[in-house]
Amino acid sequence: MNQKETVSLTEEDIKKLANELYKLQRRDELVEKDSLYCDGWIKLRKEINDWIHSNIDRSEYSYSSLQMQIYGAVKFVTGCKGGLREMTNEQSKGARWIFEQMKDGFERYGTNQKREKN
Repeated sequence: MNQKETVSLTEEDIKKLANELYKLQRRDELVEKDSLYCDGWIKLRKEINDWIHSNIDRSEYSYSSLQMQIYGAVKFVTGCKGGLREMTNEQSKGARWIFEQMKDGFERYGTNQKREKN
């Protein structure tokens, strides 16, 4: 007789697996060869994605809300009013600068601390 082994996964294990799968899928999407985006933005966009995922637990905002805040600031600083597809590698330097400033602000002040002070 062949006995089959069963594997029990906790809800936490399932969440971790789903998160890792999501990260792998996003990584593939961000490095498409036929991308319309400049190389500087593709690299920065992946870094933004990774940073949001690694800091989401420290924030009172959702992933999409944090992403929209960062992307909005990037569009403003770079002047890419028509969309991020228009960004040049030169403009991606400004995008990186604003992202670094936002990360620094997050580290200094965080978002959950606002609630604790009020």
